[in-house]
Amino acid sequence: MTLDQDEYNLFLKTHLTLLHFSGLKGNIISLNTSVEKFINLSFENKFKCRKYFYDHPHLLDEFLQTNSANLGIDEISVIKNFKKKISGNFIILKCLKKHAIFLKDENTYAVKALGNSFDEFFSYFPVTVTATILPFKDKIIYDGFMQSPDIQLYFGSNMRREFNEQYQDAKKTKTIIVSMDN
Repeated sequence: MTLDQDEYNLFLKTHLTLLHFSGLKGNIISLNTSVEKFINLSFENKFKCRKYFYDHPHLLDEFLQTNSANLGIDEISVIKNFKKKISGNFIILKCLKKHAIFLKDENTYAVKALGNSFDEFFSYFPVTVTATILPFKDKIIYDGFMQSPDIQLYFGSNMRREFNEQYQDAKKTKTIIVSMDN
């Protein structure tokens, strides 16, 4: 259910470099903070850089213009895929062998975890999260940041049944979204 180690390293390196750039542009981190130092900063600092990046979408093109000579084809692809991101509230319905099932509105997504599976983060499903999903190669991943409400909702049997019906319907009609590359 997770990316393989090479894919994970590629995403992590590229994403953290982008967040570092955003943190510098937003004056969230000091100008003498190298990428290596940034990697060791707290989750909260990285989260602020991520928020700044999402609040200033022009940074993506600026990052590509500034750094394209230092980026490989795979890294450029990872960065460009942030243009296709979907952010918001999701229900993680369940974890399967290959991916987790994320529900948002009427859509059902098959989402791979990065380095740790989703069931390492949550002790039960379904669970509500605020997250960002995006394409990565021929898969859908999340960007490494998830928030769940301070008080997690427990869904009653009717809600769980509705979520499962949505999933079973998508499975039956082959409308589970496994790639966002279209």
